[in-house]
Amino acid sequence: MNLRRAFTLIEMLVVIIIITSILLIAVPSFQSMLNNSQAALADTMLKSGLRSGKDAALRSSGDQDSAVVFFFAPGGRLTMGIYIKAGSLNDLDGAGNVVRRDIFVPSGINEPLQLPRGWMVRGYAPANSTSDGSNDSTSDPATQWYEPYPNRPKNANEPNWVFPETDFYDRSRSDVGEYRQTFMVRFQAGTGIMKMGSAETCLIFAPGPNAQWRNNGVFANYRADQTDDALRFVTRILNAPAGGGGPTVVTDANRRELLGWKSSDMVLTRAVGQLALYDESKLAAALGVRVDRFSQSLYLPFDPGSPAPPSLPPRPSNFASYSRDINRWISGDTNLDGLHRPNGAAGEVLDAPEARIFTVDRYTGALQAVEVQ
Repeated sequence: MNLRRAFTLIEMLVVIIIITSILLIAVPSFQSMLNNSQAALADTMLKSGLRSGKDAALRSSGDQDSAVVFFFAPGGRLTMGIYIKAGSLNDLDGAGNVVRRDIFVPSGINEPLQLPRGWMVRGYAPANSTSDGSNDSTSDPATQWYEPYPNRPKNANEPNWVFPETDFYDRSRSDVGEYRQTFMVRFQAGTGIMKMGSAETCLIFAPGPNAQWRNNGVFANYRADQTDDALRFVTRILNAPAGGGGPTVVTDANRRELLGWKSSDMVLTRAVGQLALYDESKLAAALGVRVDRFSQSLYLPFDPGSPAPPSLPPRPSNFASYSRDINRWISGDTNLDGLHRPNGAAGEVLDAPEARIFTVDRYTGALQAVEVQ
């Protein structure tokens, strides 16, 4: 006679307790291991992108500089593209002054590189290179801009860690390129030496998807969304004769309409020498908000009713302090009190730096970690 012995209730509870205890120990360790792995991968990809940018400059000749340009599309991942200089354009700045801007196009050789999802890079813009924000916008007074406006004076005192604002704009319009701004690391053609110290802004050729406005005016003759040779396309516009028949760009105004900083096919950028690598969700948590589930970033997706995209979510604290607090957190002041103190009087942790700050070596293009206090 065979007797089948079943588990008792106590035995089952003991097994459940043991499994639960193992999970409580293992899950945080696994999560920590995963986070460390993602951080290491992000670090590796960032370094790889800069090496590719420097290599592109070493392969170039003349004045065809290369650049590593940073992009972020809502819902996507931070992307690094390798670009080369195609020429220069007499553009107008926000105050209507004529400015000479270099134009960069994709190298056509290097594939874009992406960071792991959730990881972000910001570029360091020194004082007097960005504005204080728009004085006439209540939806986003912290937005930083490279161009001077009567209502957006340059901030002569405060630097800013700028975000790659490349795809928060109205795709149904041809003239909202001013909302597409980012940063780049630029290398000199032939030598591969990083170029810094210039206050000049540059333009990145980055057409969006097809839109109805491309069938009108000068855009009908120059379809940026259909070209498979960006370098040839841009140089054809820059060198088009000012006269004659056929599909010809005849005025500087036409060139600016197609390739100027207000064109929706272009991204305004500046060269930087310092980069910050960080987890976007940790920055959002420090600011008292959450990463937007649609954009997968701190910023909200484009809203046709927004006067100045990208916009930021409401905060439980002072809304106007967004820019200040972002700069503090990246610089190591993670409790945002304006002081850098790792520990308090009772030994409690006050500031635990999360962002990794790098300078780019001018001659080697290598990243050098900056200790954040």
